[in-house]
Amino acid sequence: MTTHHDELYTVTKSQDTVIITFTCEIDFNNATALNRYLTHTADENPDQKIIADFVNVDYIDSSGIATLLQAVAHFQSRQINLILCNLKDQVRSIFQIARLDSIFNISDTQETALSL
Repeated sequence: MTTHHDELYTVTKSQDTVIITFTCEIDFNNATALNRYLTHTADENPDQKIIADFVNVDYIDSSGIATLLQAVAHFQSRQINLILCNLKDQVRSIFQIARLDSIFNISDTQETALSL
């Protein structure tokens, strides 16, 4: 298992899973960098499950949502399973209001996401 730290996220890789734990809010200021990283992750890990852990995310804006929508489309085109987990109530409600919970695979915990 390897771990990489960045100002936006921490990445832990094991044999068949990449876990990206976001370390800050996801907004206009970091959406472009996050989009590049998610695309790169999908391209570099084609046979792996990718879990995006929101445990530290208190806020996501429309550019963050757009970034995740682009990522899920990129991942689906490569048949990679992207799972979001640990969404706080205020973040989860944005996904529910916009009916994005039907597009994204959302799990309550990282442990549950690992079992999918």
